[in-house]
Amino acid sequence: MDEKQESASSEISEQVVSEPPRTVPNGYTIPDTNMTVTIPEGATVLSVDTPAGDAAWSKAGILDASEKIKEMQKNGTTAEIIAANGDTIAVAAKSSDYANSVFNLNNLDEKGKKDFLKYMEPSSMDGSTTGTITWYDHAQIPFFMIDICAENIKEEGPVYERLYGTLYDGKIVSFDLFGDTKEISEETDAFMRAVVDSAVISAFAENP
Repeated sequence: MDEKQESASSEISEQVVSEPPRTVPNGYTIPDTNMTVTIPEGATVLSVDTPAGDAAWSKAGILDASEKIKEMQKNGTTAEIIAANGDTIAVAAKSSDYANSVFNLNNLDEKGKKDFLKYMEPSSMDGSTTGTITWYDHAQIPFFMIDICAENIKEEGPVYERLYGTLYDGKIVSFDLFGDTKEISEETDAFMRAVVDSAVISAFAENP
């Protein structure tokens, strides 16, 4: 993995300290972001603050909730949104020096937007990881969509991943789904878009 890929990956993988989320009907407020998303019908949201004894874990097919919570905390995942068919979106909100330098995607001019996409584009020196990044329209702030295709060292064929994200208040807020060896289907992408399109940011911090 080259320096660019490592830097892009770090923007998506640095851990964030969470606080108990505020809840609204059919919604989930991501801690420390002022962002609330609506959970699609039939889907379940499980966060690092969901008690390990909550029956929702077993209903989602997760038998060892305590271990799952530890795994989510290690990965910097705030919550998982699980569709009825098992598709799972990992939700995260993470800060970094780069995110702080950009601070809010609404502030970027055309050159700044091009530089941002170039910085975040996934790649690797040996060519084992390839991907694309494009803008995705949202009512309040630009989102980006990253598609990743990586060689699978354990099985034949590549593995696929799709991520929708945005950057504001010095944080990248992301919605990430691993398709394993299956390409991301239209049904799965529609599930992701339903969550992203529902996002409402109640307030933006002033630029430093």
